[in-house]
Amino acid sequence: MAKQKKENSFEVNIERIEEILELLNNTELPLEEAIKLHQEATEKILQCEKYLEKTTLEFETLK
Repeated sequence: MAKQKKENSFEVNIERIEEILELLNNTELPLEEAIKLHQEATEKILQCEKYLEKTTLEFETLK
């Protein structure tokens, strides 16, 4: 069950990153809002990287 939750979090993070990229690329936002969205995307990307690193290590130990 914990694995399921993490995968969902990964998927949710990816979806949110895509939403943010869409907003940044296709709308004219005030600078302050664009910066906040960029920071949020950066945090989500770091969370995804950590998840992938952990999953890779788990996979490697199974080999």
